[in-house]
Amino acid sequence: MEKLLFWLFLGIALFMLVVATVTGVQAQRTLSREIRVNGFVTELMTRTDATGNTLYYPIVAFTLPDGSRKRLPTTLGDWPAAYTVDEAVTVLFDPAQPAYARIDSPTNIWVDWLWTLVTGVLGVAFLLAALLAYRLGTADRRM
Repeated sequence: MEKLLFWLFLGIALFMLVVATVTGVQAQRTLSREIRVNGFVTELMTRTDATGNTLYYPIVAFTLPDGSRKRLPTTLGDWPAAYTVDEAVTVLFDPAQPAYARIDSPTNIWVDWLWTLVTGVLGVAFLLAALLAYRLGTADRRM
């Protein structure tokens, strides 16, 4: 039984660590393509989630490198509102896809690395479980 658990946990651990690596590389590539520009919050859009909570989504205005202006809603909402109207913010965006602009904040960076963190922690946990199963299997054979 311990041998089966060892191989099962090892397989899951390797899969999780591969996913963590791939998502980490993708997050790093995304961050390396993005540029930072100054912008400001033009308004706060409100939406009600499924549980009835009101979330505030800032709409930001910023200037693209070609001089044109862009005004976009952000994809992350907060309660209470994290920003105020006319507040200056730093906007991050990929010049090839300015429609996916976002405010440079710790929360947005955290979201970029979330899959990497979760799958990395799970991968290490399953690797430790595999090592424990291996140890238990070898300890049973010694007795």
